[in-house]
Order: sequence, then C-alpha cells, then structure tokens
Amino acid sequence: MPRVSYAFFGLAALCGLIGTIWGEHMGRTDNHSTFIAHAHLNLVGWVSMAVMGGFYALAAGTYPRWLAWTNFALQALAAVCLTIAMVYLMAFVDRRFVPVAIVGSASAIFSMVAFLAAVLISWRNSARSPG
Repeated sequence: MPRVSYAFFGLAALCGLIGTIWGEHMGRTDNHSTFIAHAHLNLVGWVSMAVMGGFYALAAGTYPRWLAWTNFALQALAAVCLTIAMVYLMAFVDRRFVPVAIVGSASAIFSMVAFLAAVLISWRNSARSPG
C-alpha cells in the first residue's frame, strides 16, 4: 500500500478516535453546543480521509504521487481548520474565527478538486492498460 494511503488512514483513525470520544462526552454531559464541529471532524477527517486513502491504495501507481500528497495536505488542513473554527464560532460565538473557517472551506474544496483530478487521471491511465 502506498505511503500516502497510510497517511490518510492514520489521520482518519485519529480523527475518528477524537470524534468518538468527543461524541461520547457530548452525550454524557448533555452539552451538544459543539455538535457542528464534531460533525465536521467526523465527515472531513474520518470519513473523507478514509475514502481517499482507500482510493489511493486501490489505484496505486495510476496517479501522480505529488497530487495524492497535495490532496492529503489540503484535506488535513480542512479537517483541522473547520473543526477549530466551528468550535469557536458555534460554542463561543467568536467571529474572529471566520477567516479560519474560510481557509478550511477553501482547503476542503481544493482537496476535492485534487481528489477528482487524481480519480480522473487514474481512470484515464487504467483505461490504457489491458484488463
């Protein structure tokens, strides 16, 4: 399996663990003020990164390595920025974190563009090989 897949899966597992502990804490304390940040961490961090890591493992060698690592960096930045921004925006109503949310949102969009490019390049390259 390519190293980039391990990177995606490693960070996905960390986000999943944090998200699970966070969700359990919200349920135990009956304080759901950070549920949007929790949802962003689970979706952008755990689910999306695991799916991307799986793709890069299955399509190994059919995409440019630099594109996969760019995708990883952008997705990691998105997970961190969106989680932090949502905590401060929703729980503390601190508008100073709007720029962090904007960086996170832009990073998530660019990450998906990079992922789509990797999928299309891989599809094109795999169509050229027999089988």
